[in-house]
Amino acid sequence: MQITTRAVRLVAVAAAGTAVLAGVPAQAATPHDGRTAARAAVDPEPEYRGCSTPESPSGASGGAVIHNWSDPGQTLSVRLDVADIQADGRHARVRFVIEDVNGRRTYGRWRKAVGDGVYKSWWTSATSDRGIFEAGVQAATFKGNRLKTICTDM
Repeated sequence: MQITTRAVRLVAVAAAGTAVLAGVPAQAATPHDGRTAARAAVDPEPEYRGCSTPESPSGASGGAVIHNWSDPGQTLSVRLDVADIQADGRHARVRFVIEDVNGRRTYGRWRKAVGDGVYKSWWTSATSDRGIFEAGVQAATFKGNRLKTICTDM
């Protein structure tokens, strides 16, 4: 029952947005240091992005809850969520993506969940010296390191 609850919670996050599951690159991402969660706790209106790969319910669902996005120069606090819906020989990955004023996208690193109904969550942050004008998430299924299906919500 816990797996079903987690999957339902993730599907709710995925339904809230329409972005690509993408990750903030290593140079733009900073590890969670306690201050990220503190900023997120006082953010009154987080943004939601999420999607599920086309082969759902046997694929991947991923989402992002974006905090502290009041202007393009802000450092965003982001919670990424991903669920591997079924043990089918594939695994699920999620990543955060940002877009600057010129439409250039920067992708974070993939984070993964492997196994039947496995749900994982991570905190990260994102910033850009060119401003963050769009933010989103990508969810995907992989077989080994080979990308099989992908969805995006920006």
